[in-house]
Amino acid sequence: FPSHDRYKSVKNIKNHLVWNDTQSKWLLENFKVKSTIVGPIILPSSIEGPIDEKYKNKIVYFDITAAKNRSNDQFYNANQCIRTLLDLINCQQSLPVVKSSVINLKPKRDYKPAHSQVYIKFLNSLSKLDLINLIDSETSLEELVPQSKLVLGLPWTSPVVYAKQI
Repeated sequence: FPSHDRYKSVKNIKNHLVWNDTQSKWLLENFKVKSTIVGPIILPSSIEGPIDEKYKNKIVYFDITAAKNRSNDQFYNANQCIRTLLDLINCQQSLPVVKSSVINLKPKRDYKPAHSQVYIKFLNSLSKLDLINLIDSETSLEELVPQSKLVLGLPWTSPVVYAKQI
Protein backbone atom coordinates (compact mmCIF):
# COMPACT_ATOMS: atom_id res chain seq x y z
CA PHE A 1 0.00 0.00 0.00
CA PRO A 2 1.13 3.58 -0.57
CA SER A 3 2.94 5.60 2.03
CA HIS A 4 0.80 7.46 4.57
CA ASP A 5 2.47 10.75 3.60
CA ARG A 6 0.46 10.85 0.40
CA TYR A 7 -2.78 10.75 2.43
CA LYS A 8 -2.23 13.44 5.07
CA SER A 9 -5.52 15.18 4.22
CA VAL A 10 -7.59 11.99 4.10
CA LYS A 11 -9.34 12.81 7.40
CA ASN A 12 -10.59 16.13 6.01
CA ILE A 13 -12.66 14.41 3.32
CA LYS A 14 -16.26 13.73 4.31
CA ASN A 15 -17.12 10.96 1.85
CA HIS A 16 -14.54 8.54 0.47
CA LEU A 17 -15.64 6.63 -2.64
CA VAL A 18 -13.57 3.50 -3.07
CA TRP A 19 -13.37 0.64 -5.55
CA ASN A 20 -13.69 -2.35 -3.23
CA ASP A 21 -13.86 -3.73 0.31
CA THR A 22 -10.07 -3.98 0.61
CA GLN A 23 -9.67 -0.25 0.08
CA SER A 24 -12.50 0.51 2.46
CA LYS A 25 -10.93 -1.62 5.22
CA TRP A 26 -7.51 -0.06 4.62
CA LEU A 27 -8.90 3.46 5.09
CA LEU A 28 -10.73 2.43 8.25
CA GLU A 29 -7.71 0.65 9.75
CA ASN A 30 -5.15 3.31 8.87
CA PHE A 31 -7.12 6.54 9.21
CA LYS A 32 -10.29 5.61 11.11
CA VAL A 33 -12.46 7.01 8.32
CA LYS A 34 -15.46 5.36 6.71
CA SER A 35 -15.98 4.99 2.98
CA THR A 36 -18.58 3.99 0.41
CA ILE A 37 -17.81 1.15 -1.99
CA VAL A 38 -18.95 2.21 -5.46
CA GLY A 39 -16.98 -0.14 -7.68
CA PRO A 40 -14.98 0.81 -10.75
CA ILE A 41 -17.17 3.64 -12.01
CA ILE A 42 -20.31 5.48 -11.00
CA LEU A 43 -22.86 4.64 -13.65
CA PRO A 44 -25.27 7.20 -15.11
CA SER A 45 -28.87 6.71 -14.02
CA SER A 46 -30.22 6.22 -17.54
CA ILE A 47 -28.90 6.31 -21.08
CA GLU A 48 -31.20 6.04 -24.04
CA GLY A 49 -30.96 6.47 -27.76
CA PRO A 50 -31.10 4.47 -30.96
CA ILE A 51 -28.03 2.64 -32.25
CA ASP A 52 -27.04 3.71 -35.74
CA GLU A 53 -27.25 0.68 -38.08
CA LYS A 54 -23.77 1.32 -39.49
CA TYR A 55 -22.29 0.56 -36.06
CA LYS A 56 -24.40 -2.48 -35.30
CA ASN A 57 -21.73 -5.11 -36.01
CA LYS A 58 -18.80 -3.49 -34.28
CA ILE A 59 -16.87 -5.20 -31.52
CA VAL A 60 -15.09 -3.02 -29.00
CA TYR A 61 -12.27 -4.63 -27.06
CA PHE A 62 -10.81 -3.07 -23.93
CA ASP A 63 -7.70 -4.67 -22.58
CA ILE A 64 -4.99 -3.92 -20.11
CA THR A 65 -1.72 -3.46 -21.94
CA ALA A 66 0.66 -6.27 -21.13
CA ALA A 67 3.45 -5.51 -18.72
CA LYS A 68 7.00 -6.01 -19.85
CA ASN A 69 9.30 -8.47 -18.07
CA ARG A 70 6.44 -10.79 -17.12
CA SER A 71 7.19 -14.46 -17.41
CA ASN A 72 4.80 -16.78 -19.23
CA ASP A 73 3.48 -18.11 -15.92
CA GLN A 74 2.50 -14.65 -14.64
CA PHE A 75 -0.91 -13.12 -15.24
CA TYR A 76 -1.26 -10.89 -18.27
CA ASN A 77 2.11 -11.35 -19.87
CA ALA A 78 2.69 -10.26 -23.49
CA ASN A 79 2.27 -13.77 -24.94
CA GLN A 80 -1.05 -14.24 -23.16
CA CYS A 81 -2.33 -10.85 -24.36
CA ILE A 82 -1.29 -11.60 -27.94
CA ARG A 83 -2.95 -15.04 -27.89
CA THR A 84 -6.17 -13.59 -26.47
CA LEU A 85 -6.41 -10.96 -29.18
CA LEU A 86 -5.55 -13.47 -31.93
CA ASP A 87 -8.26 -15.80 -30.61
CA LEU A 88 -10.77 -12.95 -30.85
CA ILE A 89 -9.69 -12.14 -34.40
CA ASN A 90 -9.88 -15.82 -35.40
CA CYS A 91 -13.32 -16.42 -33.94
CA GLN A 92 -15.07 -13.19 -34.93
CA GLN A 93 -16.31 -14.58 -38.25
CA SER A 94 -17.89 -17.57 -36.53
CA LEU A 95 -20.07 -15.41 -34.28
CA PRO A 96 -23.51 -15.05 -35.90
CA VAL A 97 -24.18 -11.60 -34.46
CA VAL A 98 -20.97 -10.08 -35.70
CA LYS A 99 -20.56 -11.22 -39.31
CA SER A 100 -18.44 -8.69 -41.21
CA SER A 101 -17.51 -7.12 -37.93
CA VAL A 102 -14.67 -4.82 -37.08
CA ILE A 103 -12.67 -5.22 -33.88
CA ASN A 104 -12.06 -1.82 -32.37
CA LEU A 105 -9.40 -1.66 -29.69
CA LYS A 106 -9.03 1.38 -27.51
CA PRO A 107 -5.35 1.77 -26.56
CA LYS A 108 -3.98 3.38 -23.42
CA ARG A 109 -3.77 7.17 -23.42
CA ASP A 110 -0.13 6.94 -22.40
CA TYR A 111 2.13 3.94 -22.57
CA LYS A 112 4.53 3.67 -19.66
CA PRO A 113 8.02 2.11 -19.58
CA ALA A 114 6.46 -0.80 -17.65
CA HIS A 115 4.29 -1.75 -20.66
CA SER A 116 5.46 -4.42 -23.09
CA GLN A 117 6.89 -2.92 -26.26
CA VAL A 118 6.38 -6.31 -27.93
CA TYR A 119 2.63 -6.09 -27.31
CA ILE A 120 2.41 -2.44 -28.37
CA LYS A 121 4.25 -3.21 -31.65
CA PHE A 122 1.94 -6.21 -32.15
CA LEU A 123 -1.14 -3.95 -31.85
CA ASN A 124 0.31 -1.53 -34.37
CA SER A 125 1.07 -4.41 -36.78
CA LEU A 126 -2.49 -5.72 -36.51
CA SER A 127 -3.79 -2.23 -37.20
CA LYS A 128 -1.61 -1.88 -40.32
CA LEU A 129 -2.95 -5.24 -41.56
CA ASP A 130 -6.54 -4.01 -40.97
CA LEU A 131 -7.20 -6.85 -38.55
CA ILE A 132 -8.10 -4.38 -35.81
CA ASN A 133 -8.96 -0.72 -35.70
CA LEU A 134 -7.07 1.26 -33.05
CA ILE A 135 -9.53 3.85 -31.81
CA ASP A 136 -8.37 7.32 -30.81
CA SER A 137 -7.50 7.03 -27.13
CA GLU A 138 -9.50 10.18 -26.39
CA THR A 139 -12.78 8.67 -27.66
CA SER A 140 -15.33 8.72 -24.86
CA LEU A 141 -17.20 5.66 -23.62
CA GLU A 142 -20.45 7.57 -24.09
CA GLU A 143 -19.72 7.74 -27.85
CA LEU A 144 -18.20 4.34 -28.33
CA VAL A 145 -20.29 1.88 -26.35
CA PRO A 146 -23.76 2.69 -27.76
CA GLN A 147 -22.39 2.30 -31.29
CA SER A 148 -21.18 -1.24 -30.65
CA LYS A 149 -22.78 -4.65 -30.87
CA LEU A 150 -20.38 -6.42 -28.53
CA VAL A 151 -18.14 -4.97 -25.81
CA LEU A 152 -15.39 -7.15 -24.37
CA GLY A 153 -12.98 -6.36 -21.61
CA LEU A 154 -10.12 -8.45 -20.37
CA PRO A 155 -9.78 -8.65 -17.54
CA TRP A 156 -13.21 -7.39 -16.44
CA THR A 157 -12.92 -3.62 -16.85
CA SER A 158 -14.98 -0.52 -16.09
CA PRO A 159 -16.04 -0.04 -19.74
CA VAL A 160 -17.68 -3.49 -19.64
CA VAL A 161 -19.66 -2.51 -16.55
CA TYR A 162 -20.72 0.67 -18.33
CA ALA A 163 -21.70 -1.28 -21.47
CA LYS A 164 -23.81 -3.67 -19.44
CA GLN A 165 -25.64 -0.72 -17.89
CA ILE A 166 -26.67 0.67 -21.27
